[in-house]
Amino acid sequence: MRIIATGLSLFLLLIGMIFAVPSAAHMVIAANTADFTMSAQPNSLTIPQGSSGSSIIFLTSVNGFQGNVSLTPPVSCLAIGCPSYTINPTRVELVANGSGKAVFTIYTYPQTPLNTYNVAVSGTSGSLSHTASVTYTVVAPQGGPDYSISANPNRLNIPAGTTGKSTITLTSLNSFSGTVNLYTSPSPLCPSPQCSTWSIDPTSVNLSPDGSATATLSIFGGTQGGYGNVTVYGNSGSLSHSVIVSFKITQPPDFTITISPSSQTVRKGSITTFSINVTGTNGFNNTVDLSTTISPVTRHGPTTSLPSTVGPYSTSTLTVSTMRGTQLGTYTITVTATSSSLTHTFTVTVTVTS
Repeated sequence: MRIIATGLSLFLLLIGMIFAVPSAAHMVIAANTADFTMSAQPNSLTIPQGSSGSSIIFLTSVNGFQGNVSLTPPVSCLAIGCPSYTINPTRVELVANGSGKAVFTIYTYPQTPLNTYNVAVSGTSGSLSHTASVTYTVVAPQGGPDYSISANPNRLNIPAGTTGKSTITLTSLNSFSGTVNLYTSPSPLCPSPQCSTWSIDPTSVNLSPDGSATATLSIFGGTQGGYGNVTVYGNSGSLSHSVIVSFKITQPPDFTITISPSSQTVRKGSITTFSINVTGTNGFNNTVDLSTTISPVTRHGPTTSLPSTVGPYSTSTLTVSTMRGTQLGTYTITVTATSSSLTHTFTVTVTVTS
């Protein structure tokens, strides 16, 4: 019996060693595999029934991972009062050993059951998948210490290439006092100045009992135009509130100039004409000064005449005159239109024949 027991022990030991070696090798490979991590801050929230709360989802590259991570919020149930969830943005691009973030928002309703909920945001990139868990408790609305957050204005029209501002006001309620940390929904990934970007300053404020404090949301209007929403979040412990500022990028007043036809042929000693059209855009309503240059410059070369000033919505005539001594060939005429700091040009050609 002793020999049988010893043989069985050796057999089990060998089996364990055989299966342990690949596992150890796998762990070494996994430790050096490019990957990413996810975490939530805060990962625990208390949300009054009918209110919303938010948590920042932080993503970090590990071992040189780089690529896009797709984020998915929890699935909401369909019953009346079920909480709903959003994640913004739904995709975060990580550079090697870099980090990114997204805003996870939980919405409750007056019918939401008072309970504690455990949910998770999922992140996927290829075959890699991770989650960040958030626990939140829905409590009955009550008049305890709290604060409110508002924006003035909450809608901005911003000329492209300029910055619009909104004042974010935080007000203590029921003798609330403490520090409120401020952050915004992420700006687009595309570069400035093409895309709009924004920031909040300062990133935290201190509220005294029944007092108030302000911060400034600055939105730079990207040159490509468009519109969007910026959510400003305030967090203090388990209290979380937010406000949305909408913006629209407007293009500055300008004008266009076109000349037709683009080329003419004229016998030397004769004249020809072109039609100049000036059209204002985006509310432009100023006069436009016109001038011309001719290339090449030759003796007895063509001469031009046109109005020196035209209106913002006008049609005028460019006249080109030649003499009997004008050299044959093609001449380039550049018409320059100027109004204050705005300048546009248009080029036509005239071919002089015998």
